Amino acid sequence: MSGSPFAEWAASEYVVEESIKVVKELNCFDSDVNKIKLCMKKISIDELQSAYEKLGTTRPGLSPILYTPRIDDDFLPKTFEELIKEAPRKAILSGFASQEGAKLTVWPRQLVRGQIIPREEQFTYDGNRLFEFIKNYISPEEYFGSEATAKKVQTMVEEFYANDIPQNADYKFWLQKYSQLISDTSINMPQLEEAKLRAEHDWPVYFYQTAYFNYDAIKETFKGDHPVKGAWHLSEYPYLFGFSSLDQFEFNENDWTIQKFWLELVENFVKNGNPSLPGLTWPRISKEKFQFVNVTIEPVVENDLMSDMLTFWKELIENYR
Repeated sequence: MSGSPFAEWAASEYVVEESIKVVKELNCFDSDVNKIKLCMKKISIDELQSAYEKLGTTRPGLSPILYTPRIDDDFLPKTFEELIKEAPRKAILSGFASQEGAKLTVWPRQLVRGQIIPREEQFTYDGNRLFEFIKNYISPEEYFGSEATAKKVQTMVEEFYANDIPQNADYKFWLQKYSQLISDTSINMPQLEEAKLRAEHDWPVYFYQTAYFNYDAIKETFKGDHPVKGAWHLSEYPYLFGFSSLDQFEFNENDWTIQKFWLELVENFVKNGNPSLPGLTWPRISKEKFQFVNVTIEPVVENDLMSDMLTFWKELIENYR
């Protein structure tokens, strides 16, 4: 399923700052860490939850989750890259939906709300809102040390994600671009990089992209209006687990076909360490070639998933880190 420890939101040093805020809110702060621990052990669950609610549960930007693991030489003794190189190899089934960011950007009931555009604001969303987000959370001056460099990076990101603006660009066009940006930075890029690194170190990795999506899964909430097109985050849930993280909906013939595909591939993967099916040989990623299965009504093996996006971000990070 979608997600990777390589993502900014999954593991970062931000948790230290946020944890200190909680400790101070509960009057447990001290220069002696052991005294903090003793104090925190006396705090009830209700008191802890009240502190969380008062301080907030998410932040805006690319790292909306406040409390995450971190590389601390204790629970995580080494970087994820080092651990992948050293850990025993096991088969990996990994993948994501074609438009992961939709649920993170426009879904009104999303709990992690740091990237959400409220429904009432979606109808007026435009390029200025997108470019302001890029300026504030992808290329702020404090990241790069100078206004000129920050502006250059901002322009590069804007041009990559909004290089095909039609004359009649409406709110749906800009929400789609915003959702793609969040998809790439939060899910796609880190997960693809993780899969490639595993493959380079001889892990058997089988990758997919979910392209099929029944828009009845958002029909009740959006009344037939589709602000973002593509398969949303967790769109596999109805077929694997029998419930939807979006709206509930009745299966049509295509849904039953997709469910059969999902259940059989997972069964084969669990039994054999390989998700291949009769009529579909699922190749593992190699050092030389990134092949994946595009999950449609007729699933097919394809090559080079989002290679342009990966090249763009890799070069940007290497040149401006």
